[in-house]
Amino acid sequence: LAPSDNRVADATGSPQAWCEKNEEVARVRRVIDSLPPTHRETLHLRYVEELSGDEIARVVGCSRLAVPVRVFRAKKAFEAAYRAALTEEETV
Repeated sequence: LAPSDNRVADATGSPQAWCEKNEEVARVRRVIDSLPPTHRETLHLRYVEELSGDEIARVVGCSRLAVPVRVFRAKKAFEAAYRAALTEEETV
């Protein structure tokens, strides 16, 4: 989610579902914020701005062939950080 995206979970569901959805959104934001800047930028450009590989390459100043590698590494870093956040929450 974009940092300026202030949407909250749909209020038509149960209060518990609403709270769980908002907790998930907060968790994802914390995980994204914990990533190195290059990973945050790559994920933002690809999934929020929905830029093509060529556009991402121009913005970040890398070759078009490097973009899939950057996206892959950023996704893997997010997955690892997300799993760690879940594990941490389970132990609390």
